[in-house]
Amino acid sequence: MDLKAVGQRIKSAREAKNLTQEELAALVNLSPTHVSVIERGLKTARRILVTSVMS
Repeated sequence: MDLKAVGQRIKSAREAKNLTQEELAALVNLSPTHVSVIERGLKTARRILVTSVMS
């Protein structure tokens, strides 16, 4: 799995919904720092994050 590509897709979807990292983090019960790490492709995303931002 290409973590950077997944992170970029999450970031693009978040921005399309006009959400900040802080707002997305609150929706999926993660810290804003963790969302940033995922968007940069340094860690894998939890399913809840992916489904929340993509739907």
